[in-house]
Amino acid sequence: MKPQEKSRGERIARYEELEQYVRTELLPYDFALTAAQRNELFTTVRKTLKETTDEQLFSAIIRFTVDETVDRKIRPWREANRLNERLNGLSE
Repeated sequence: MKPQEKSRGERIARYEELEQYVRTELLPYDFALTAAQRNELFTTVRKTLKETTDEQLFSAIIRFTVDETVDRKIRPWREANRLNERLNGLSE
């Protein structure tokens, strides 16, 4: 391990901290994710975090990366949910 390099434990703790940020701040409030969507979202977030350098992971900028990752995953699900609501509204 290099002098500036973070340990595996430090990285895992940071992953968990950022996943908590996703749970509390970024999950949609206008519709509910299915269990499969939630799993897919958190798998994607964790993959994104694992691919970052220590410098990125432990900087404030990582939140923007996480925000973008979550938005890219949730946007199609949100759009599909809105479409389903419109179709259900038309059939009533």
